Amino acid sequence: MLKNRNFVAIAVVTFAIIQTTEAAQHKAFKWDDLKQICNFAIFLKKLPAAVEHKAAEAKKAIQAADEANIQASMAAYKTADRNASIVYAAAAAAANSCLRTALDNLANLYSTGIMASAKAGQTIGHVEEFIGLLKAASKGGATAGYCLSSQNTDAPTTDTRIMTTSAQSWNLTQDQQRGCSMNTIDNRDQTFSERNVLTGQDTNVLTSKSADGRPMPLTFSKKRPHKLVQGLLAVTAKQNAGHGATITKQDAIATEWAIQRPANQLQKLYVAVADAKKAIETQTYCGADAKSVILHVMANGAATEKLEKYLKAIYPAEKKDAAANDARAMIDKVAGTGDNQHTKIQEQIVSTGATKIQGTTAESKQLKDISGNDQLQTAFLAQRAELIEASSSAPKACQSQNTAHQKKSETDATCEKKEVDKCEKPCKVVEANGAKKCTLDKDEAKKLEEKTDGKTNTTGSNSLLIKASPLLLAVFLF
Repeated sequence: MLKNRNFVAIAVVTFAIIQTTEAAQHKAFKWDDLKQICNFAIFLKKLPAAVEHKAAEAKKAIQAADEANIQASMAAYKTADRNASIVYAAAAAAANSCLRTALDNLANLYSTGIMASAKAGQTIGHVEEFIGLLKAASKGGATAGYCLSSQNTDAPTTDTRIMTTSAQSWNLTQDQQRGCSMNTIDNRDQTFSERNVLTGQDTNVLTSKSADGRPMPLTFSKKRPHKLVQGLLAVTAKQNAGHGATITKQDAIATEWAIQRPANQLQKLYVAVADAKKAIETQTYCGADAKSVILHVMANGAATEKLEKYLKAIYPAEKKDAAANDARAMIDKVAGTGDNQHTKIQEQIVSTGATKIQGTTAESKQLKDISGNDQLQTAFLAQRAELIEASSSAPKACQSQNTAHQKKSETDATCEKKEVDKCEKPCKVVEANGAKKCTLDKDEAKKLEEKTDGKTNTTGSNSLLIKASPLLLAVFLF
């Protein structure tokens, strides 16, 4: 199965150190430069939609595997052919393995996806708040006293839209495009992907000391770098021309998508997103519908492996090595030796007769005419009831026939026709007028009749055991 190409590629941001080129007091953060941080937030916004999209695929695969399991099980119970019954049961067991794998993958996807989405939301909130603060501090500014500038660094800006999206409204809602293809973003296992951040200037509220001797504002009491936006941004209160705003460098924080000891919130975010990325990329399914699942498990050998496992378990020690060949031979008997065995077996399974329950009516159909897990479960219930009824009535029928046969088998007339040397119970040899003859022993006949009552015909039972063997096999394989 081809891997879904719409996977989450981690958008990571290698931020280079920005040097201040002009130490004027009114220089502010350029909006065009801060867009790099905002683009990172936009990527994080898409994570929940990507997880949700993959979870929807997983749900569909789980339903498909479940339906395939029911179809193959019903076919195994229904057929009178022993080989076919066991092969269908093996297909059901393989489909059940597909179901368990899909459930495990979905659980991992939800676990990692929830963690990544939570940390993404936290980071998005920091970005929104930071942009909002800069916009608020810029209000009323003219040639000085603002924090967020347009391309013209001498003019403040309040327009912080990226395309049509405001930098202050990145809610963690489903993206319009399900699947959120992000394969245009660099996919690197050591860092966030590289961004071109050009220049960033300090603002007057971050000024520690300037040429005219104005005192340092209370915004920062120390000039050392102060981390903002969970470490994405570091700013230094201006003390000389060399100080400015810095977008922190994160170009080698991981090895093969892993950080052994994440030291800060940014690294913890990276780990969470990397785990979610792995969970999304490792989702594997046997098929999106029941037909695809059965074809898959028959074509890739999964059903054959289940069959081989069963045969090895019941074979004596000296024959266990023959299990693999016997498993393939059993499939050959059911579907021939051509290249389309998996197709033939799938068609045989869905051509099995079944009772379709629709509302208050029941009609005889084939499995191919019954769709959906609910209808299949109801059909399975009807089949179980039919099998139980058949298994309980058959021994009674056999017993009745056997008793009738025993009652009619010997009479006075039939015994008298027998030669003396062939006179057997319930007949007996008697002597009359000096001659021996065979006659019916009424006491022995009565004992035989009483003994026959309640006795199950052995041949009838064995035929039922062959029919019921898939029940035991299904329990063994599952």
